[in-house]
Amino acid sequence: MNMPKIPLGAWVDSLVDWITIVFAGLFTFITNVIEGLLNILVDVMSAGPSLVLIIVLTLLVTYTSKWPLGIFAFISLLLIDNLGYWESSIQTLAIVILSES
Repeated sequence: MNMPKIPLGAWVDSLVDWITIVFAGLFTFITNVIEGLLNILVDVMSAGPSLVLIIVLTLLVTYTSKWPLGIFAFISLLLIDNLGYWESSIQTLAIVILSES
């Protein structure tokens, strides 16, 4: 028996297109707010030398857990800085912090 298929995919595509058009202003506003907050957070975390933030993060890890994890965090963050991935890591950390708040 050949039952006609419900064109659910086409309906959902049409709904998504309609929502995108109708709420474009709202989506633009939300995007601008998130990008602004993210840029501020990245600028604040990048304001000083990387070693200062490494020490602060290491102390935070050591305070919240055991000291071996603090040593591991310190060595890992120094390695990230040495390999040249510090800015990317700061951006990722800012995204995680912003998404958790």
